[in-house]
Amino acid sequence: MNNFFSSHLDWTFSNGTSSSSKDPNPQFPSGPFTAHLKTSVEFGCSDTTSLAVNIFALPEIKGPRVITTPTGIPVTLPFTYSSNVNAYTWSPSTYLDCTDCPNPISTPVFNTTYTITVTDENHCTSTDTVLVKTICGGDNYFIPNTFSPNNDGVNDVFYPRGKGLHDIQSMRIFNRWGQQVYNSHEYNVPWNGTWKGKPVPVGTFYYIIKTVTRNYNGWVAVIR
Repeated sequence: MNNFFSSHLDWTFSNGTSSSSKDPNPQFPSGPFTAHLKTSVEFGCSDTTSLAVNIFALPEIKGPRVITTPTGIPVTLPFTYSSNVNAYTWSPSTYLDCTDCPNPISTPVFNTTYTITVTDENHCTSTDTVLVKTICGGDNYFIPNTFSPNNDGVNDVFYPRGKGLHDIQSMRIFNRWGQQVYNSHEYNVPWNGTWKGKPVPVGTFYYIIKTVTRNYNGWVAVIR
């Protein structure tokens, strides 16, 4: 049975868009916006109302896509988060020392992809993943491909790991313009992500590590 009166809906939104739908779906970034509604019937009667809405941004997760580590060697998952994140869930729990902390330590035997789900104080959630790849063989050295020198006590410095570190003769770091930003002739002095006393920017840096028997070179990413 049809309604005796037919109504007209006129939505206008603070971002300049409008709609005549019964259930509009306006797209807004995070922040406040206002929805105004005017309804009218064919006899000319009308009314208006408005609603203020605040949209919260999703929590941010920053971290590497892939981490490489020798089989059985512990590695910290160096993720950073929005300041209002208050809950963490890692899965699977395989090889992890905790599943509800921001930066668990993995001691993997096989390649494992971990998923991190975070919740912030507004009950908004975000997810991300990281693949922890294991390597084995005759190499005595493991050289990380990422570190986060932000003084949070987790993965703050860059240095080779493994057996025979006393064979390392020098470690040199260069930025993408070829400028040397670090040079050490001692195997146990890591790079803390600074150059001339100031933190280097986020990006990739080229390393050359010389040992008694061979040289190692590659790229390491600085994240914060």
